[in-house]
Amino acid sequence: MRQLRNRFAYVLMATLFAASQLQAGTLVLSRKFVQNNKDKATITVQMVVDEHLPRPHKIDKGGNDGDIHMAGRSDDVKLPLVAEIMNAAQ
Repeated sequence: MRQLRNRFAYVLMATLFAASQLQAGTLVLSRKFVQNNKDKATITVQMVVDEHLPRPHKIDKGGNDGDIHMAGRSDDVKLPLVAEIMNAAQ
């Protein structure tokens, strides 16, 4: 569970960075969100899963490593999120 939380936090930070870099506009975070999380390497939030694969990727050559990916949202973050469960096929 802890590993999933850490992975989720990493994906969240990567998503925030990617969103700010790929969009031509400005990413605005609320002051409350920044104040609550400014000195943290990870955060824990409740996530509503909107889409996910019906089963994990097969373990095979290349990028197929048995993971399962999902897309969702959180009222705490107010940005689209992605998450990955590592080695879900095992």
